[in-house]
Amino acid sequence: TTTTTTTTATTTTTTTVGSLTRATQPAPLLAVCLSLSSSTLACRFFLFFFFLLVSPPKKTGCIVDQKRWWSAARSSRQGRADLRHAMGDHESGEDDDGDDISAAAAATSAATASAAARAKPSKATKKKPRRRVRANVSHTMYSSVVEMLTGMGLETVARDDMSDCQLLWWDSLPPLEVLTALKPWHRLNHFPGTGEISRKDSLARNLNLLNKTCPSEYGGIFPRSWILPAETNAFRQYCMDTAEKPKKSLTVIYKPTNSAKGKGIGLAQSFEEVPCSEPTLVQEYLARPFLLDGLKFDLRLYVLMTSCDPLCVYIYRDGLVRLSTQAYKAPTKANKTDLFMHLTNYSINKHNSDFEQTDDRDLGSKRSITWLMAHLQEKGHDTDALWAAIGDVVLKTLIAGLPHQRHAVNMCTRAGHRQAFDDGSVPTSRFFEILGFDIFLDRKLRPFVIEVNRSPSFTCDSGLDAEIKNGVVCSAVKLLRIRSLDKTKLEAAARQVSQDRLTNSAPRSPKAALASAGRLQPEPDATTTTSLVEKAKAAWRQDLVKRDRHAGLYQRVFPCVDEAQTARYERLIEESTAVFQTSTGRATKTRAAGAAVSDGDSDRRPFEPRLSTTGPKLSRDELATKRVVQQLCRLQPSYSSLSATATLEVLQDMRDNWAQLRSSVALWWLSHNSPEQRQAVVASVRATALQVIQRSWPSRRKLDGLRIHQVVTAVFDGLAWNHGHGLWNTFSMAMNWDGLGSVVAVASPAGVEQSTIVCLVRLSQNTMLLLYKNFIEQTVEEHKSEVGTGAEQAMGYSQQPGRDGSVAGRLGAASRSASVPSLASSSSPNPVRGSLSLHIRTSSARGGGGGGG
Repeated sequence: TTTTTTTTATTTTTTTVGSLTRATQPAPLLAVCLSLSSSTLACRFFLFFFFLLVSPPKKTGCIVDQKRWWSAARSSRQGRADLRHAMGDHESGEDDDGDDISAAAAATSAATASAAARAKPSKATKKKPRRRVRANVSHTMYSSVVEMLTGMGLETVARDDMSDCQLLWWDSLPPLEVLTALKPWHRLNHFPGTGEISRKDSLARNLNLLNKTCPSEYGGIFPRSWILPAETNAFRQYCMDTAEKPKKSLTVIYKPTNSAKGKGIGLAQSFEEVPCSEPTLVQEYLARPFLLDGLKFDLRLYVLMTSCDPLCVYIYRDGLVRLSTQAYKAPTKANKTDLFMHLTNYSINKHNSDFEQTDDRDLGSKRSITWLMAHLQEKGHDTDALWAAIGDVVLKTLIAGLPHQRHAVNMCTRAGHRQAFDDGSVPTSRFFEILGFDIFLDRKLRPFVIEVNRSPSFTCDSGLDAEIKNGVVCSAVKLLRIRSLDKTKLEAAARQVSQDRLTNSAPRSPKAALASAGRLQPEPDATTTTSLVEKAKAAWRQDLVKRDRHAGLYQRVFPCVDEAQTARYERLIEESTAVFQTSTGRATKTRAAGAAVSDGDSDRRPFEPRLSTTGPKLSRDELATKRVVQQLCRLQPSYSSLSATATLEVLQDMRDNWAQLRSSVALWWLSHNSPEQRQAVVASVRATALQVIQRSWPSRRKLDGLRIHQVVTAVFDGLAWNHGHGLWNTFSMAMNWDGLGSVVAVASPAGVEQSTIVCLVRLSQNTMLLLYKNFIEQTVEEHKSEVGTGAEQAMGYSQQPGRDGSVAGRLGAASRSASVPSLASSSSPNPVRGSLSLHIRTSSARGGGGGGG
């Protein structure tokens, strides 16, 4: 009986540890021996070790099995006690006769049932396998990032399908179709719109705008900057003024606007040394840095932005101190080309033989910020005040680009998922971003922001790199609190909402029915809305407190602990939003007005800004500027054999069939025409526009200082970029300031100036398209005269319309057939030929399509 009981109690002790598996057959024998020897403890130990010698484990690891066996022995004691109770205190150690077998069997079943009733299910049977957070790393080149995420316990996958992944890690901003397809449970490591502070020219433009609006806040947080070629005249004037001051020497640093790793950076001490024809950012050189061991240095700080609306920012309280590799001296004509002295970029200094690569925090050309702060504290400097100043500079820089980020996020987010407190819910962000800030410290330990890197390098070339960057990435992911069940819960909530929408009863009142149908929006109670917003904000702050517990070395800088500081930065956010609306809000209205052209207008005239008859009285220069803008927007190219109306119809037809013509026009513009010929086309349109300004301006003063003159010059400088490639690039951009801003470098254009830019770009495009039409027609005529009347049909160009019934179809077919042979057989060396002219459309020209002037 005892044997049977202990067998039931101990057969569940089978265990598998790695490759170690112990058979369960000896376990009942051990229990029997222990139960028979319960009266003597020494006999128990003797039989236990004897059993080990007789039946050794198959592999190593018997200590684990011994623990299992002891637990089986303990459970067998409880089984013996139940057995004694069922048999009337019968001693299990005595031998029984055969007549007692039935009674023993009954007692065994009773004891077994009692043990089973008391037995609790093990924890292993209760818990389900834990789901791991899945991270998609198919678009990152950093193996260190994959190792960091895997080391945290995340499941990393590398495939294009991202629907079942919670974390999406990209080295650069994904395309628009990826951004718009994000689900609420996704977390992407880039914000759309961050380019407004990560591009060098955009950062300078936004900071300059806010410096004009809030000089007390934004003065002294970044070097004085100029964006070339748009601000060439202002930079030239600065050079002239500096040359007149005997005690001040001119030293500037210039950088390409869209480059990284120190490419194209140089120092200049005169205006002629700066490349003004290319898109370049010029900054005043900060010649009095704080030095470490006689070397210039900068700080690479890591900033985590978890949400943009509402704004939430953290700073990692460690980072890299990047030192130059040559002792610093003030810039002169002799040493201005020594980049190892004046630049702290790791990509440049690592090629110097004096570069020291170590794993120590306090030695070498790379050191840690924690060591720097301890070093400064030993020297008597206030490191807490320095951290506060750095956080202030970082936060103001982010605020400069915040309206652009919010606008871009709203454009990429579905209406039902936009972040707001209005519905009384705590907002969640599908985006986060780790930004790399380059901070310069002058000799008074005042911080200046130099650059912002959207995709800081996570390459680990040393132990110090690995330690810091591992903390940056892992602490950021922990702070986000990504859960594997977020997808399941949100999908279930969405299904519940759909189900409620289907099964819900009809509204009781007609007004409620209209409201539910979307035709009538009920007006919310102001008191209710305010209370919901306040509750949502309070819940969000409580959530921030919970996140701070998982922040590691990250410290939250906004929302601030001090309510007064939070209110101060919120006022700066309002100022930045107002500047953003001023520079883009009017442009939206202008585009809407330009699109609202009546269907009965046969000549499809473009939008022309009109002079307002109401509002404040304008100055003489403002009135003259508006008249010049009207004249510039009326400029239209005219083809020699067509009327103005027919020319516009041909252009519109070519644009409607641009998909067919694109490859042919690209071959003609970029291959058949030389760089000089492409620049000549842009120069001809530029000359016409400048002539309009000269003739329309009331006074005969010098026009170079006029704002409208600078805008027009900047437009054509951008179109002539890279020998006419700038004009070709505009065909793939939206015809508004948001799309053309990357080509035309104009600082903070007003609404009228933005409409002027769009009109001039469209004018240049139309001129190019008509030149292409003229080239095709003359090529066909040459082949007709050389081959005969059948050449036109053989080349695919005839008076009959193409398959789409358009002139563009005929042009496309002709260009595909005649583009290469026509140039080879053409007697004229200049493919850009024909008779084209630019004229100003007056009011009388609208009806009949005629032109004047």
